[in-house]
Amino acid sequence: SVTITAKSVEGQLAQTLKLRQLHIRWTQGNATVDELQLSARPWTLLGGTLRIPSLTLKNVAVTDNAPEKPPVLKWPKVSGLALWLGAAIDHLDIENLTYRHLDKQPLVIKNVTASVKWTRGYLSARDMAIVADPVVLSGQIRAGFSQPLLEMDVTALPSQPPAGMERFHITGAFSPGKIPEQIAGNLRLSGCPNAQ
Repeated sequence: SVTITAKSVEGQLAQTLKLRQLHIRWTQGNATVDELQLSARPWTLLGGTLRIPSLTLKNVAVTDNAPEKPPVLKWPKVSGLALWLGAAIDHLDIENLTYRHLDKQPLVIKNVTASVKWTRGYLSARDMAIVADPVVLSGQIRAGFSQPLLEMDVTALPSQPPAGMERFHITGAFSPGKIPEQIAGNLRLSGCPNAQ
């Protein structure tokens, strides 16, 4: 079961809704959000796609207490209602995101911005920017969960360039593979050296 509580709720869902001190608890973890601000157009769901002009989250902390287990090497797949309902977030902004699994070193991300869309089993993130201490990522990604699909065009700027490489460009295109492969394709990584 999932429990969601908030210290204060202001505004209206049909306009702008603001929640403060949001707590989400489930069987094997919890998450806290200092502030969530949502601007939505709920009537657009009648056409099959919920439009969200903006979604902002500040100071997000996720604690994952799920036990360690071997990774499942299987491409995720959705079915049913999730294939027919869609959502589009014109501007997603997450400030200060921390994820901790058990007693491991936490993953800390300073900022995430993107334009996100889910439609008929396909998830896309455009104008994406992820800022963390080790690296800054930017670009776009598209993934399919009704049929296996992964497309990416991402630039990575490491804070400590390895082997004199200032930036890396990663492109990839993967689609359903032949049995027993679930997905197959090509990944290309190229590096740009520091300007001297």
